[in-house]
Amino acid sequence: MSTSERDPADEPSHSTPIEHAMGPITAAELRSIGIDSVEKVRDMGWREVFLLWIEACPERINLNAAVSLVGAERGVSWLKVAPADKDRARAVVEGLRRARRGRW
Repeated sequence: MSTSERDPADEPSHSTPIEHAMGPITAAELRSIGIDSVEKVRDMGWREVFLLWIEACPERINLNAAVSLVGAERGVSWLKVAPADKDRARAVVEGLRRARRGRW
């Protein structure tokens, strides 16, 4: 069978463990909510993953946590996330903080 005749569904799926993009504590927290791969972050989007994460771990409502997910989604270190992406993450974090203050 030539490579052009192969069905992509027959190929094994390869996913990048979330530990490749996050530290061990963060990775464990993400795994506890079902986020086990970088591809899952990309598929769901960093905002959705962040919302799930802070629901389970409310102390993670901070910019570095959000930016780490942006980096995972983009395939870059959180230290190399573009300023515009950091600004979007900041807006999400600030909005969530305001919403939480309103509930208490």
